[in-house]
Amino acid sequence: MPAFVTRDGGHSVGDHAARTIRYAIEQDDVGYPFRLEPPVITKTTATETMASAGSLARRVRIAATIYAALTVVDERAVRGRRVVVYDDVFTTGSTLDVVARRLREAGADEVYGLTLSRTRWR
Repeated sequence: MPAFVTRDGGHSVGDHAARTIRYAIEQDDVGYPFRLEPPVITKTTATETMASAGSLARRVRIAATIYAALTVVDERAVRGRRVVVYDDVFTTGSTLDVVARRLREAGADEVYGLTLSRTRWR
């Protein structure tokens, strides 16, 4: 899941998903093709979180701003491939949806979402 990452003294701030994937890479004894660097997709600006959305209309607006902020940097990495996107928390599915849309537009054959936890339904 692409995050808008700021730098504080050279260290990434705010990319919880990347930290989890780094731990998975360290413990991987199968050889899964994880990719963090260079990124395949980036988020070019900070956006609101889906957790802050209270209504369907607001979720749609936030999803549109997230979609606009996403850029697939390396289309060759996804073209014709099956891609798994990891997100730490599933709130509404809207964020995974817009990320999948961008990846499909870049040529990914299939995009799957994998989450660690889910928020309670309201």
